[in-house]
Amino acid sequence: TIFNKDFQLKCYEKTYGVWILDNIFEEGFCETALTNWPSQSDKRWNKGYANIGDSSNKLEGNMLAMSGKGNIPEYFAKVLENLSSKESISFYEKVTSIKGLLADDYGRWSGLRQTLPNGYQLIHSDARKHLDSGLRRELTFLVYFNKNYDRKRDEGCLEIWNEDMTKKTHSIEPLSNRMVILFNSDKSYHGVPVTKFNRKMMTFNLMKRNKATNRFKALFVARPEDDDEIRQLGMERAHMKDRFSKNF
Repeated sequence: TIFNKDFQLKCYEKTYGVWILDNIFEEGFCETALTNWPSQSDKRWNKGYANIGDSSNKLEGNMLAMSGKGNIPEYFAKVLENLSSKESISFYEKVTSIKGLLADDYGRWSGLRQTLPNGYQLIHSDARKHLDSGLRRELTFLVYFNKNYDRKRDEGCLEIWNEDMTKKTHSIEPLSNRMVILFNSDKSYHGVPVTKFNRKMMTFNLMKRNKATNRFKALFVARPEDDDEIRQLGMERAHMKDRFSKNF
C-alpha cells in the first residue's frame, strides 16, 4: 500500500464518526500528487451549479470538481484504485470498526476538488444513496494536498456541526498529508464556509449494502446565522434532476 505505518490517528465521535489520519502517506507522495495536479485551465474541471431553479447558487461557489474514473488524470485514477483496494478497505475497517465496506465501482463522487480564493461550500450532509448501484454511502474520504498551509491566512477549515445545527463542534485544518474520514448519516453535517487560498483535495467514498434514505444528492442546511433562503435552496438542490453523466 501507499500508507505510512507511522501515521497518527485522532477520533471525534461525539457528534458523529470523524477520523483524522495525519502523515498517512509515505514521504514524497503529496509532492508527487501536486506535480500531477491538473492546471486550473484544464477543461475537465466542472464548476458545478451556477443556479438552483430560478435563483443563483448561494450554497457553494468558486469550486472546481473533476470526477469519475475516466475523467481524471491517470495518476490519480491509479491512486484512487489503490485507496479502494481490498487491502485498503481492510485497513479502514480496522480504523473505524465498521465492517462490510464496499468500493464504489462507478467512482461517482471520486476525484479532485479545488476551492479557489473566496470559494465556499456551506454546511450539508452528503448524498445517502448511490444512483447507479443503489448502495448506501457509508464513508466519505478527504485527502488534502495543501503545502505551507496557514490557518490564520488561508482559513478553509472543514467544519463539523451537531445534528440540530445549533453548534459547530470541530474545525479541521486541511493540512497536507492528512486524510479525514466522515461517517455518513442523514445528519452528518459538515462544510467549508470560507476559503482564502487555492485549497486542493482528493475525495472518494465507500459503500455498504444497507437501507438508506432515498436521497441522491447532498442536503444543504442553514446555520443559525444564515437566512431562510439557504434552507429553501438546500431543499431544492437536494431534489434537482442529475444533469451529469453516470460517472460524475
